[in-house]
Amino acid sequence: MKRPGTMPTLKDAAKLAAYSRLPSMRNTPRTTGCFLVGEKAKPTTTSLPGSATVLTWEVMRLLVLQAVETQRDYLGEADLVAFWVDRAFARYGISNAQAPASQSGTGNDYGVARSYSAIDALDLPPRVTSFLKGSEAVEAFYLGQEVCPPMTWLRDIPSRSDLSAQRYQQTSDRQLNRWTPTWSPTLERSVP
Repeated sequence: MKRPGTMPTLKDAAKLAAYSRLPSMRNTPRTTGCFLVGEKAKPTTTSLPGSATVLTWEVMRLLVLQAVETQRDYLGEADLVAFWVDRAFARYGISNAQAPASQSGTGNDYGVARSYSAIDALDLPPRVTSFLKGSEAVEAFYLGQEVCPPMTWLRDIPSRSDLSAQRYQQTSDRQLNRWTPTWSPTLERSVP
């Protein structure tokens, strides 16, 4: 997977081929590497050695929106889900969708307790409810607003700055090649 606008390299192609040969993949009957890239990177990616499949972010967006449409009866609020899906792709330049109004009832007051309560009141399947709450939280973050945790269990999770201050990850952790056939969980350092 490459962020739109980023081109895969020969090194990326070698890594992708290695992933399908990992010991953890041996029991998978069919493995095929796939690059997910922006439309502009497709010609360069298809010219890389190997037989990796190429899927573009633009096609992925359409596939997800089609999936939302086919699940309309299950989703309950399919239009709202589709708006948020499109907004997620827009953040990476794949569409130009604006965020739908917050469920808080006050326009762009995203990721607040009353928007989460309004989403709960829609009585949607749990995964849809989580997606809508998470979408509001992400939008609030991108707007620089204070984000209320969308799920109660997130309230006790340390913040990114707290985790960074603990310095759990060390240089040796970042240098461990997890895509090689010799990797195993025993190579990982135990973190408190």
